[in-house]
Amino acid sequence: MRRRRGLPGAVSALVWVLCLPLLAAGAVSTVLSVWPDLQLRGPLALLASFVPLGVLAAAVAAVLLLVLALFARHRAPHAVGLLLAMTLVAVPLAPTVPPLVVGPPAQPGIGLDVVSLNLLAGQADPVAVSRAAAGTDVLVLVECTPEALSALLEAGLAQELPHRSGGGAGAYDGAVVLSRYPLETVEVLSLSFQQRLVRIDAPGTGPVSVLAAHPLSPFGGTEVWAEEHDRLIALARAAEPPVVVAGDLNAVDQHVVMHRWREAGFTDVGHAAGAGWVRTWPADRRYPPVLGIDHVLTGPGLRGVELSTFDAPGTDHLGLRAVVATAG
Repeated sequence: MRRRRGLPGAVSALVWVLCLPLLAAGAVSTVLSVWPDLQLRGPLALLASFVPLGVLAAAVAAVLLLVLALFARHRAPHAVGLLLAMTLVAVPLAPTVPPLVVGPPAQPGIGLDVVSLNLLAGQADPVAVSRAAAGTDVLVLVECTPEALSALLEAGLAQELPHRSGGGAGAYDGAVVLSRYPLETVEVLSLSFQQRLVRIDAPGTGPVSVLAAHPLSPFGGTEVWAEEHDRLIALARAAEPPVVVAGDLNAVDQHVVMHRWREAGFTDVGHAAGAGWVRTWPADRRYPPVLGIDHVLTGPGLRGVELSTFDAPGTDHLGLRAVVATAG
């Protein structure tokens, strides 16, 4: 009988040397995703910020091990490694993948267009922001200074979005909502940064509560970060439905606080719309953004239809443009 040819043993060993740290990164990501409450201990919330990169590392390992499983002389060990790698990819992603039936299909023609952007202490280019927001119904801005707001209004948003809640605040604090339709301010919540809840009388969808959210980053303290998310969730749940939450949530999908948003009945528009891995920060580097910390969420009665990103020079965040519609 002929001996089956395959990759030399030295090549297989080298591939495994490359795969082991990738699998280790995937294992850490999986542990932090399966037991999210671990993130509330010490610096683990900071480490959990990079869970998507751990998933990506496990995916690279899966590709390498697939090659070994197909072409190495002894396939069984590599097939076991491939199965492990695929598990380390699937488990962290599972909570962020919507069920096969998310809910009733969105009704055509009655969507609400929402744009959200962190202005980086008001430094985003007002002309670029104005162009990106053209045609939108609602614009949610965080880290909006009075000077930045004035520049945006002069760039054309005063005519495009004549209704406003908030006048901006110093540096990283200001939350502003601009709307094509009449709105009223329901509540302004002062946490580490300003949060703003408004009610917009939008045709088609009817009145919608919009929460401009910007909780503290876990780099500012894990306990405060989690507490501020809890207070925002409570505010969103108490608001008159339906509710849209938009802003810089300073959390990736696998963070414990995003688990809490999902448990409270809120769905990420990107997940519902099948937008894939949406990354928004940092957007001012030579490499693409690696973390998806900006979100648009919908509560019961609304469903995400579309989600896309846009670039605005001057800020380190990509903006989000979402379309939400009534469900049922």
